[in-house]
Amino acid sequence: MEIARQDSVDQLERFRSLFEHIDDAILDCTPEGTIVGWNPGAERLLGYSAEEAIGRSIMFLVPLDRQGELESALQILREGGRIEPIETERIRKDGSRIQVSVRPSRIDDRDGTLVGFSGILRDVTERKQVEEALRREVAEREKTEQALRRYQAMIDSAGEAILGIDPDGLIHSWNPGAERIYGYSAQEMVGRNVSHLAPPSKQAEVDEIRARILSGQPARNLETVRQHKDGRLVEISLTVSPVFDELGRVVGNTSLAIDIGARQEAERRWRSVVENAPDIILVADRQHRIRFINKTEHGEPPEALIGMDIFAYIPPEHQDMVRQKVESVFRTGQPVSYETRAVDLEGRQLGWYASRVGPVKRGAEIDAVIMIATNITERKNAERELKRSRSKLRSLSARLQSAQEKERLRIARELHDELGQVLTALKIDLAWLEDRTEEGAQLDRIAAMARLVDTTIGTVRRIATSLRPQLLDDLGPSAAIDWLTQEVCSRSGLHYRFRSNLGEERFEGERGLALFRICQEALTNIVRHAGATRVEVELERQGSQVTLRITDDGRGISEEQATGSESLGLLGLQERVLMLDGSVEIEGWADRGSRITARFPFNPSDTSGAEGFRA
Repeated sequence: MEIARQDSVDQLERFRSLFEHIDDAILDCTPEGTIVGWNPGAERLLGYSAEEAIGRSIMFLVPLDRQGELESALQILREGGRIEPIETERIRKDGSRIQVSVRPSRIDDRDGTLVGFSGILRDVTERKQVEEALRREVAEREKTEQALRRYQAMIDSAGEAILGIDPDGLIHSWNPGAERIYGYSAQEMVGRNVSHLAPPSKQAEVDEIRARILSGQPARNLETVRQHKDGRLVEISLTVSPVFDELGRVVGNTSLAIDIGARQEAERRWRSVVENAPDIILVADRQHRIRFINKTEHGEPPEALIGMDIFAYIPPEHQDMVRQKVESVFRTGQPVSYETRAVDLEGRQLGWYASRVGPVKRGAEIDAVIMIATNITERKNAERELKRSRSKLRSLSARLQSAQEKERLRIARELHDELGQVLTALKIDLAWLEDRTEEGAQLDRIAAMARLVDTTIGTVRRIATSLRPQLLDDLGPSAAIDWLTQEVCSRSGLHYRFRSNLGEERFEGERGLALFRICQEALTNIVRHAGATRVEVELERQGSQVTLRITDDGRGISEEQATGSESLGLLGLQERVLMLDGSVEIEGWADRGSRITARFPFNPSDTSGAEGFRA
């Protein structure tokens, strides 16, 4: 009995020694959670002395967001369950959080009754940091491996030849692009010297590149040639970059070659086309400096113009317009066209050019414009001659029309003054005879003669009016055109409407007569060709402009009919308008009619002149 008691005392002493000297924190608490045991390890881990901790609730060490976790664990222990170690957090005396592994357990008396809980806390901060560092290292390694796989996939799918070369010039990597450009497989080239790809004439170049690389300097965009497996030369653009180790030492290089044979051939063809083009083709940068020009037309070599400002060859009166056009291309990327004169550096006129300007892009940016200038001096001269010829023809036409109108006026006056007076005298004589003749055959004959004279007088009046309507001179164009519309429509069975805001204002001279003749020609054309049932004529003055508008509901005139050489009436109508500095518009809609609109300038100050209105 005494021996058993001594064994219990020794065991208790060992437990106390373990409790006092273990590095882990050991906490004991009542079933209600009041701390009753606190070892030195707990003081080292959590910062509180035994005097500060014993008697307080275990919850003062637990963060609010972790208290539910501890309550659940204690409830499991109360119900007789077991709890595996939990990795959680506790609060130190200084307020910081510490990551711990907690192993809670239940304390029972000899009867198995719950008398408290015990918990062993171990600091796992360092382990967690190691785990986090390891996790980051694994993630970084995976990221690096993914990047390497992407990089290798890019190398394998690249159209360029990409080689890895060691400091001695031996190839250690060879992508499919290299096989396409040089013809050799990776098995054939890995381990061989890169100089194997260079023809004899380029061996010195290989040595120069190697020396440059060993000095740490890259060789960029070198246009050169290398030898294909089949012996032909391949034109390439070569970039070689040194590869450094962590100490900054050159441990090899990467070679990237682009096959530019097709580009070079395209450039040669393009240059041949450009140099032999009939037009001047130039490229200008954002500062308007010439970077390329294929030729000149006045003796200077093209090279002499490189770097010159394009505006040095444009006369001052055209520079603002050209500048706006060029800047528009830089701003919007949309091509523009314009015509301008060109001058030499002394300001002498060189001729006319039609220019088309478009953008030159580098990537998404516009860094230059291309100009194509066509010499149109001969065309301009021809246009000027044609304009003079048209002016002469128009002047001749005006004189002819004036002569026609004068002749019409003369004939109308002679019909009125001469033939009209004779017919009037004859009618008077017949009336005298009628008064002195008895009834009978002779009286009937005289009456018939009188009726014939009346008919002849009416015919003479109608002919005289058609030659020169007296209404035009007496009451002005509004009344004359109203009468004309009524006459034409009544003879042809057309319904009509006439509207005018001119009142009794009159044109004198050519303008009033031109309005009348234009309306006459338009109405005649409608009657002959339109198949219309209704006509509307409008005469309107708005400010300094007079508008004559004739609309019908016929079959509609086509553009070809309006401008065709066979439409002589419409051509004459247009000429009359143009001679008076007016404009004419002819519109037609299939089966919906046509509209002719003539507009004349009108200066209110001319109301007393021969060419203006008269009240």
